[in-house]
Amino acid sequence: MSAIHEGVWDLVPADRLLVEAKRWTNWLRFAVMLLFFRARGRFPRVAAELDGAAVAELARTLGVPEPSIAEPLLPDAADRTAERQRAEIRALFGFREASAADAEALGCATRLLPGLATPSSLPRTPRPGAVRSVSSRPPPTASRASSAR
Repeated sequence: MSAIHEGVWDLVPADRLLVEAKRWTNWLRFAVMLLFFRARGRFPRVAAELDGAAVAELARTLGVPEPSIAEPLLPDAADRTAERQRAEIRALFGFREASAADAEALGCATRLLPGLATPSSLPRTPRPGAVRSVSSRPPPTASRASSAR
């Protein structure tokens, strides 16, 4: 593992139990999504966001084949298995998908959902303090996520 990602791509015993509860073919993808979400508070959007060396080391740790260039590691957005796995990871860290009501509460619904309201009826940027009132939890960190288990 690279020094940059030291600790970020390490599975703790509780992580391994979660990963190993999945089908063997999904272990690496679930582990990558879990560890990336823990580190950044979101899921990877493109494969370029992933450190290939760290993913290869994670595959060796799990005892699964390393992904080839031709084999996409990131799921298709419509992949039902990946949707379930993302929902499970969000729930593990106390997150949920944002809704239209969240956008309205933040005061930026016109930017996120065009046509929902007229531009003059809502501010273009969130109201001061609005994000804090909607979000009751800070983003996850490795130490908080490990202690929550």
